[in-house]
Amino acid sequence: YSIGRWKEAGVLQPIDTARLSHWADVIPSLVDAPDVRDAEGRVWMVPFAWGNTSAVFRTDLAPEYVGTNDVGILFDETYKGRLAVMAGVDETLPILAHHKGIDIYNLDAAGMAALRAMLTAQRPLLRFYSEDPTQLANAMASGELVAAIAWNSDVLALKSQGVPVEYMRPKGGLLTWVCGLGLGAKALHPDLALDAIDSMLSTTAGAWLIENWGFGHGNAQSFAAVPAERLAELGLPAGPSEIAAFLAEGLFSRPLPNKEALIKMYEEVRAGF
Repeated sequence: YSIGRWKEAGVLQPIDTARLSHWADVIPSLVDAPDVRDAEGRVWMVPFAWGNTSAVFRTDLAPEYVGTNDVGILFDETYKGRLAVMAGVDETLPILAHHKGIDIYNLDAAGMAALRAMLTAQRPLLRFYSEDPTQLANAMASGELVAAIAWNSDVLALKSQGVPVEYMRPKGGLLTWVCGLGLGAKALHPDLALDAIDSMLSTTAGAWLIENWGFGHGNAQSFAAVPAERLAELGLPAGPSEIAAFLAEGLFSRPLPNKEALIKMYEEVRAGF
């Protein structure tokens, strides 16, 4: 969400991708993500990792939602006081707005009012607004929470502890984000920085990221270094065509228009105003 602002502020320099031995293997749709390249084709961020944000729930505590992929659980009064969403606007608002049929990326005054009303109605149902993964994992593991908005890594951590959870994949509603590596405008050792970026794009680094964090890697070849059954466990695609389809399936995160207004509104709702 920050690359565009950092570029405009002059704190980044474009990256010479000819120096990156793994650049040709970077997943094309990630290269086409917002702000990665400019109109002149200059690259400002090397897509390194990508992942998802969606609803996770305890299958033993809400068995009726198993296999439904219904994010509506986050509005279910049955679980009042045992639900959580993220405190940040970039991921929580697109997911909830999409579920309610609100276009978060094209909000007019009526849309903003509808979004505020939705969040206000949800507020009494929430245990808390999640600020960090540890808080979320502890609450899900103890049963304090039945459902919440989470990342792939949160789900992997819970499953590793034996907590029975399911990660929802709502059609058109699984939010995908991409993180990357940039090069500072005043980098003292740009050649070494490019070497570090290239090493993080390697299949070795990618396989480790996939297996230990449950995120996708920027290098499409990294998926072949992970057993197919492990990818299935993690809910990740395998070959190039599967990866392309997976990334095209849901919502691809992009900068929110009127973000400052959305932050202000969300903070007011969270505070009970």
